[in-house]
Amino acid sequence: MHFYDDYADSYKDHKPKASLEVNAVEVLTTINLVASDLFKSPILEDEEENPGAFVHFNLDNDNDSDNSDGAPKHPGGDYIANEKHNPVIGEDDLKRAKIFFGRQFGRLPNEGKVVLRVKLISGSRHMRVWKSPEKGAGNDVLVTVQEKGWDLSDPVQRQEFSQIKENLWIEGMEYDSKCWLEVEYKKQEGGEWKVVGSDRVKYTFIAADCGVQPRTELCQLPVYDWQGKLVEYYPDPDQRARIKGLGVKDCEFSITDNRITLQYNCIAYSVDETNIWYEDIRRENVIYPPNVVIIDEKYGNGDRKLEIKEMDTFYRIKKRLDSDHNMER
Repeated sequence: MHFYDDYADSYKDHKPKASLEVNAVEVLTTINLVASDLFKSPILEDEEENPGAFVHFNLDNDNDSDNSDGAPKHPGGDYIANEKHNPVIGEDDLKRAKIFFGRQFGRLPNEGKVVLRVKLISGSRHMRVWKSPEKGAGNDVLVTVQEKGWDLSDPVQRQEFSQIKENLWIEGMEYDSKCWLEVEYKKQEGGEWKVVGSDRVKYTFIAADCGVQPRTELCQLPVYDWQGKLVEYYPDPDQRARIKGLGVKDCEFSITDNRITLQYNCIAYSVDETNIWYEDIRRENVIYPPNVVIIDEKYGNGDRKLEIKEMDTFYRIKKRLDSDHNMER
């Protein structure tokens, strides 16, 4: 099955079709589901079921809503907003899917039925499907139900399906859950509805759910020195704004320790250490506390230029992946 665009005589990559195919009569029983995810748009057809699409578990707070919802782990989490809430202004974690018949978008039979369905593979919460990337009341497709159908011979239902078929927005509701999104096209044969075309995509929902999400009201963060001594409280008026200013991506970070400390940093935490602060290189005119380790000096050549191979050596030794370094130097 190819993914086609609106060029009648070419494929999506604009390579010319064979003349026999151009002149062939199009059969509209083939129904296609085209998905996008965090890494590809669209997902290649031979990857739709394995590995499938990867979309965020929508745990962040894009519209700075009430922190009491979802607290303390996911304060103001966008996934909390359901079919009764207003749209989530600024929502950017839903990914689009489209349904089309035959070769091109825009084609739609005037008979038969289309069935759209969500099936849970693992986890406890079904993904949700909306007709708007910002969700909101009146925009639910598969939110309170896991299956919906449209009779294309009915003008009202056909119009309704026509409006949503290329505007399906997928939302993850649980960390590491997996779901199928399935579409079927049915026609009556011998007085019975039979599936004459179908397609499906597997979705996996990912996020950094190892800690807590930032809050959007004034916080007093404790500050500790390199020895673990509390020295002061730092007023943080808007954690979320401050952390986003660091360039991190929503849903792909968590706060694992809600304090400011000089005992360790993120590099140390990545190797399960909470008593060392790792610096890349030694800087001039800087006096370092006793708990600081210079990666360039201990795991490299000490030339004050951190190289990728030095970080590779650091992680191989720390994770005991290098057979030549069973013990740390």
